[in-house]
Amino acid sequence: MDTARGDHLQLKAVEILDNWGALDTIVDLGAEQRQGTIWYDHGGEPLVRAMLHETGLPHPYFLYLNHELINQALLTAAARNPNFVIYRPVTGWELTHSSDTQISVEISTGNGIETAATAVLVGADGQNSRVRNVVGIEAEIDRYQRPISILFAPYTEAPEANSLTAYIGEEGIVALVPRTGGICKVGIATDPDDLTNWRKLDGPALRQRLEAIAGSLPIGEPEHIGTYPPVRVTANHWVKDNVVLLGDACHAMHPAQSQGMNVSIRCADALTAALLTTPTTPPQHSPPTNRQHAQRSTRSSTPTTKLGPCSTPPHASPLKGSPPCSANSAPALKPPSATPSPPPGTPPPS
Repeated sequence: MDTARGDHLQLKAVEILDNWGALDTIVDLGAEQRQGTIWYDHGGEPLVRAMLHETGLPHPYFLYLNHELINQALLTAAARNPNFVIYRPVTGWELTHSSDTQISVEISTGNGIETAATAVLVGADGQNSRVRNVVGIEAEIDRYQRPISILFAPYTEAPEANSLTAYIGEEGIVALVPRTGGICKVGIATDPDDLTNWRKLDGPALRQRLEAIAGSLPIGEPEHIGTYPPVRVTANHWVKDNVVLLGDACHAMHPAQSQGMNVSIRCADALTAALLTTPTTPPQHSPPTNRQHAQRSTRSSTPTTKLGPCSTPPHASPLKGSPPCSANSAPALKPPSATPSPPPGTPPPS
């Protein structure tokens, strides 16, 4: 299971993707609408129903689609820009020059080296961000005490309005998250010492164990897919000189409701708006040493580092509401330091 991306687009994210011109592609790829969330007690009686049609928003629904297809749709939309370039496969990168007006990055493609120069460097390379470490931005890292076991199961009864449903029992909560094609993702926080047992159980035993926790569930035999170890990352600041962090690199959070992906989309939209309010200077690209490995493509092999060159001077306004950056020195041109050991985990949300 790829633990890096969500698959449920929240209402505001749907609106943003519509503005970006990416929504039609996501719908064409088979996205389905989710109209709400319903919480049930152990006996199957509804406790809370939260339906979305009364929100008044332009798109009063969640859209859900397998995350690799969301990635494909976003790259397809990005590739409409004639200046869009994707490098693949990326095997490494080094920050080679930094000044008040330009950052240069050497990108290893496995069969050659590309050099890209840009005024603003955006690092969206995940919770263990190398960009964050290289430029010296500190972050607090907290690991939740209970990992989430993920199972896939077919629905035996479709949920009302394709809603996410959560079943509350005395020993835990079982969430059924709809996926395309009539199946659901089953999520439950588990004891770390019990993970091996969950992985060994077959379909009937897994269903029996889930129903012992949360009561009767409208699903067939589940299959254990993987384990998600939630991590919270809080960067001390998101901007340092002309480097900006985005997504899990600066604010990794609990995966419920695909929060990380949705907040990242909103941050990217806010960053774009900030960059568009300032004069621009075109970024410089050197001729690739091996052109076939600098593909203008709509598919990616998900390199470990995603770098988004932005044609904007370093004095561009930071994200509204982002923590201030007190450092004034240029990014250190040295290999990243080791990721600090995380403090003890925090309890998972109830």
